[in-house]
Amino acid sequence: MPSRLSVLLVLCLAGPLAGQEPESVFTAVCAKCHGASAEGNAQIMAPSLAGLPHWYGSLQLNKFRDGVRGKHHADLTGAQMQAIAATLTPELVTAIASHLETLQPVPILTPPGADPRRGGELYDEICAKCHRFNGQGERAFRSAPLTTLSGWYLAASLRKFREGVRGSHGADLEGPKMREIAVRLGDREINDLVAYIALLAERYPPGESGRKRAAQ
Repeated sequence: MPSRLSVLLVLCLAGPLAGQEPESVFTAVCAKCHGASAEGNAQIMAPSLAGLPHWYGSLQLNKFRDGVRGKHHADLTGAQMQAIAATLTPELVTAIASHLETLQPVPILTPPGADPRRGGELYDEICAKCHRFNGQGERAFRSAPLTTLSGWYLAASLRKFREGVRGSHGADLEGPKMREIAVRLGDREINDLVAYIALLAERYPPGESGRKRAAQ
């Protein structure tokens, strides 16, 4: 994950990267941890970012940049992201989010022993209203496109919300809603939800609209 040296490198690159193509910005700032195609790396807890819609990628990067995410003392990976994002200009955030939207999402792996049937019941009960029937999120609610994110990361995020590591900052408008849901979930229920979201990703492949816009 990013070290102090890599943060300083981004600071040095911020000027030269201004005006560069989005792919070049992503390669310089993000690819070392998240992969050349933003496929993620579970070993260093860097999630897949490929296929995230521009509005959501920008929203989350700006939360990190402004200290709304990544400031909790127990959020070690969030702190690393916050340190990197704090060095980004608004233009670089836009460039990175634009590139992510054009990339092919990575399939979600089902947690071992998880029950997608039970996960579907839970999803319909507590998730579908905001994240929609297909798991692709809703910009009007600023709800995450779940089918674009790594399965392990979805589970880790729900646990962070449950434990107050994420979503407790006063400026995080969406976080308290997620915390209210997550505190009701045990680890088994979280895994069942991830298993069902993996099925949604197969039924409703994410990212197609973003790639079409990028090609226009």
